Amino acid sequence: MTRPVSTDGRHARRNASREKITRAFLEFVREGVNEPSAQSVAERAGVSVRTVFRCFEDMEALYQELSAAVRAEFLPRAVLDLNTADRMERLKRLVANRVSMFGEMEPYRLAAENYRDRYETFEDDYHFLIAKERERLQIAVNPDGVLSAELFDALTAVTGFGYWRRLRFDLDLTRAGAARVMEMSACAILDTLDRIPPVEDEGGVR
Repeated sequence: MTRPVSTDGRHARRNASREKITRAFLEFVREGVNEPSAQSVAERAGVSVRTVFRCFEDMEALYQELSAAVRAEFLPRAVLDLNTADRMERLKRLVANRVSMFGEMEPYRLAAENYRDRYETFEDDYHFLIAKERERLQIAVNPDGVLSAELFDALTAVTGFGYWRRLRFDLDLTRAGAARVMEMSACAILDTLDRIPPVEDEGGVR
């Protein structure tokens, strides 16, 4: 009787190669190389170009590892301590949380945005992250719906990665400088209220 050929070893080798290729690609992105060639990635990963395309159908499939990396590394870090009813304090906590991530996220987000015009998946991912920013802002600062739509939109505009990118790369601010300006901008918008009402929700860590 013929014994079936085990594929466990082959799958393990393929997975190991895939991990090495992904790690090499993300290293290039962190270094500011948005579109490393398959040859460059293969050389850094210690595999052949043929192996790269065995593990990934094309370069777009490899680029999609950016989206997975951002979601895996940064979404879990968006949790906030909301055990205060002080709306301004909550806003400051949200901004502090975001700037701690945005600085590290820069190379990933900038590279992903570079792919948006060519690959639909990156356009979808861009809108997903924008929606997540807005959702987290709603949970932190406006869970009770007290803020007007205009005021909330203004806060959305100055607490998102798009504003961070402008501060960092259009105005050439340091990370610390961009963090201060983002907090000042957000707090100034909220402070336009004659009275900032306390938040009415259950608080907690969310």
